[in-house]
Amino acid sequence: MEDRCRHSLLSHLPSLLLLFQLPFAGSAEEFVVIGPSDPIVAMLGGDVMLPCHLSPAMDMENMELRWFRSKFSEAAFIYQNQQEQREEQLAQYAGRTSLVKDFLTQGEAAMRIHKVQAFDNGLYTCLFRKGNFYEEANLELMVAGVGSAPQVRIQGPEEDGIRVMCMASGWFPKPQVQWRALSGEKFLMFSEMFYAQDAEGLYSVEAALVVRDSSSGNVTCSVLNPILGQEKVMAIFIPEPFFPQTSPWKPAFMVTLTVLTLLIFGAAYYTKREHTAKQQERQEREKLHRDKEEDQQTKEKVLKDRGELQADLDWRKSVYLSAWRKAQLYADWRKKMFQALSVTLDPESAHPNLAVSDEKTSVTWKDTSSSSGTLFPYFRLSSEDVFLTICSIVSGPAETPVPLNNPPSSLEEPMSLSEEGFSSGSGVDGALPGAESPLLSCSPEAMFP
Repeated sequence: MEDRCRHSLLSHLPSLLLLFQLPFAGSAEEFVVIGPSDPIVAMLGGDVMLPCHLSPAMDMENMELRWFRSKFSEAAFIYQNQQEQREEQLAQYAGRTSLVKDFLTQGEAAMRIHKVQAFDNGLYTCLFRKGNFYEEANLELMVAGVGSAPQVRIQGPEEDGIRVMCMASGWFPKPQVQWRALSGEKFLMFSEMFYAQDAEGLYSVEAALVVRDSSSGNVTCSVLNPILGQEKVMAIFIPEPFFPQTSPWKPAFMVTLTVLTLLIFGAAYYTKREHTAKQQERQEREKLHRDKEEDQQTKEKVLKDRGELQADLDWRKSVYLSAWRKAQLYADWRKKMFQALSVTLDPESAHPNLAVSDEKTSVTWKDTSSSSGTLFPYFRLSSEDVFLTICSIVSGPAETPVPLNNPPSSLEEPMSLSEEGFSSGSGVDGALPGAESPLLSCSPEAMFP
């Protein structure tokens, strides 16, 4: 019951969300909908009422009343504006539902279902709404129907017993079938059972039982409705001659068959073990043979590689000897064709940087450029907004004055300064000052305008 209520709540969730989207405002007349706590049982073909009431009790004539199945849109009955609404009603409930109005003013209402059918079985929800306020309750309808009495017949002998069939139809829900002996005890022997449903949802059942005890006499088949607890019973008498006759040699045959079976299993086990052992031995021999073949192939490959390497070495040796013979022949030919002469170097034709020895047999390189003489700084002013300041040595020889009243004819001509420091300059012929030229530091005020 708890699982069914939980399933009902989950199935109603979409409808609740749909109602929550409606304009909602508090109402002074709030209420609670209460339905029956126990399932309502209805007989097939009869009528049944699904009641719900309000707490506190109040007039329901102007409310919207709705009974629906698993979804809000699956309406079984709708009452709105003091009349029945059929537009949203499911087709299978059309003309079969009505509203019990006797106690609407007292807060009680019920939906009546006429001619109950199998598909009416299941969960329902009753929802009552007044204005924008609504509440609902869940209730369960259990449909039950007792079908035809069972028909029992003997189908024929089977193995060492008699096969008996029991058939019944028109039951709802699925009935229970039980076999009993004449003493009333239930049969614990093997039985088969098959169920089927027709277009109206009603169940038919076929049950089969193999009776092996010839002393059973009457065999009873009972079909029970689990909801109503009602059953229908049918018995059949099985005469003893119907059972296969037992022979005196049958027990001995069974013992012999058992012994033969054990011997066959033992022989099969021994044969399988021997076969497994032989198979393992054969596999080991095959593995050893494969290992030998692999070793032989490895040895042959090593010998082949060694032969190829030896052939390559022999070829290289022959090529080397042939080249060496040619070199000897060339040296002999050169000595034969050319005559050695005495050679001396001519200093008159030598480059100025080459020094020829007195014996005129060797020559060396000499550097005739690290220049001698006086170095002249070079200054050039390319803008009227730039001026030049020459910084003096902190301590050293006396300064050599540089005449500024008579500057050179061109700013690009060199000026002579001796033992003076300067903030910028260049060497002779555009070369940078050497490492020995003193570049003295000046204060920022002296270096930049």
